[in-house]
Amino acid sequence: MQDLRKTRDFTLTKLSQLTALSQGYLSQIALEYQIPRLKTLHSIRRTLGVTISWFFSPASTGDAEML
Repeated sequence: MQDLRKTRDFTLTKLSQLTALSQGYLSQIALEYQIPRLKTLHSIRRTLGVTISWFFSPASTGDAEML
């Protein structure tokens, strides 16, 4: 998620503001310390412009599946 966020030119602060999720929580999700609810994933995926399946794909797949 961090790489995707950076390719979209989103800082953690900006993503936090756009999703109404705390920076700490987003960081924990990205580092896989937290398992987010589906509602949370939908908020993040809408903001980053990917499909929900992107979160369940292996990290090595490369480019994000765009909407």
